[in-house]
Amino acid sequence: MRWKVLTHRELLQRVWGPDYSGENTYLRTFVRHLRRKLEPNPSEPRFLLNEPGVGYFVPPDDSDER
Repeated sequence: MRWKVLTHRELLQRVWGPDYSGENTYLRTFVRHLRRKLEPNPSEPRFLLNEPGVGYFVPPDDSDER
């Protein structure tokens, strides 16, 4: 199964609006806070991953395959 990477620009526009499409600092800060809340070990994320230079994605749940 392939997952969709949401680009930095796409996330910024959807969350903060079109005027913020270049504000990557907002996005990095928000993702850091989300990881602190969601991840057991935020420095080694499993639930909210990034594609360097592109954006972020949530990997598919592979628990059904076990």
